Amino acid sequence: MKKRYGLITAVMIVGLELSACGNSSNTKQQATISSQKKEISQLESAASDNGVQTQTKAVVQGKMTNFLKALYENKERNLTKRYNALEPYITGKAEEQLKPKSSDTVENDDGLKSPTVTDVKSYIQESQTNADPKQVLTTYTMNYDVNKKQSQSYMVISVSLTKENGQWKINKINYNTSINKEGSND
Repeated sequence: MKKRYGLITAVMIVGLELSACGNSSNTKQQATISSQKKEISQLESAASDNGVQTQTKAVVQGKMTNFLKALYENKERNLTKRYNALEPYITGKAEEQLKPKSSDTVENDDGLKSPTVTDVKSYIQESQTNADPKQVLTTYTMNYDVNKKQSQSYMVISVSLTKENGQWKINKINYNTSINKEGSND
């Protein structure tokens, strides 16, 4: 009888340890989502408090929308040609980040239909010195087909913008990831 209680106790302890590990991972994900929501809120506040120029905001919004469409909705199978379509929107480190890893121009088509990008909203964080680069956080919805069923991913991309030859360009992609729209992992 004591062996049985000892075995049950050991199983319960292992179960609690595994649960704690799972909760730790879940806690990290929730902290990341919470941090992203806080950053969006801060950027929205900064944009209204600092009086971001309407024209600059519209230009940046258009650039981010066009960049995301060029990145995801491009139907070109050749990776080098896909990269070349991004050139009007990127410079500096972003060029390195998005450049195909080899000079090989392999036709890379996995047979999936290209996703579409909708609901693009950009938030600009003005620098305190009004100098470049500007930080931009953009939320968007990626729509795609999986096994002939429509699916959606809610995405957030953070970039640094700089002005080059009078044009705003993405200088660095800080991160580009999916998020749970409700902000919960449940």
